[in-house]
Amino acid sequence: MKKGIIITVRLKSTRLKEKVLREVNGKVVLKYLTDRLIENFDGDIIICTSTHFHDTPLVTFAKEEGLSYFRGSEDDVLERYYQTCKEYKLDKFYIIYGDEPFTDLETVKENFELLKEETPMWIKNDSLPEGTYGYGMNFKGIEYLNKNKIAENMEVWQIMASNLPIHKIEHKTEVKERADNIRLTIDYEDDLQVFQEIINKIGDRYLDITLTELMDLYETENYFSINGFRINEYKARILQQGTI
Repeated sequence: MKKGIIITVRLKSTRLKEKVLREVNGKVVLKYLTDRLIENFDGDIIICTSTHFHDTPLVTFAKEEGLSYFRGSEDDVLERYYQTCKEYKLDKFYIIYGDEPFTDLETVKENFELLKEETPMWIKNDSLPEGTYGYGMNFKGIEYLNKNKIAENMEVWQIMASNLPIHKIEHKTEVKERADNIRLTIDYEDDLQVFQEIINKIGDRYLDITLTELMDLYETENYFSINGFRINEYKARILQQGTI
């Protein structure tokens, strides 16, 4: 089975303009993520973006880093994922958001071990801290979701797909209990500040730092005082959009 990581990313953010191309210690945010993946993953790594001209710098980045890329629909995210899988003949894949450079690599590995080819399937990993997880899926799963979506602008997690087997990974109790008070995504200036401070602390350890080490650092340095208030804002926004 051919596997790949799809990094879904665009440059249209209004909260933090072109956030994935913001520099931290001379390196753009997106490169911290792709460096980690190149170091720890042996399948395809694909920058998945849109055909809008504003997203062209992301293709330039992919070419400079020797990564694969796909440009698809501006608004239909599921169609974009589906066409990416067809283009690169992926049997199973893991979706990572470009503004989440600390995606947990152990969870990525576990997802690929659990994904099967035979039936439509996708995996939820949302017992982890925000900014450290994505979604695992097989080709039949994205094919099913794409055919059964009710709107073009729906994300994977917004779709009520009762006929699609959902495997929900329940992580260790200790992780779940801490997850709600840790925010490692980058969506605002204060999130970027937290990321900057973490990188200043860990240096090149960003390549292989574990989730437990990140959580310990976040709590020890009290980064919650910088961006923790965003956690409830995010939950309220997701509730309005609808989730599964």
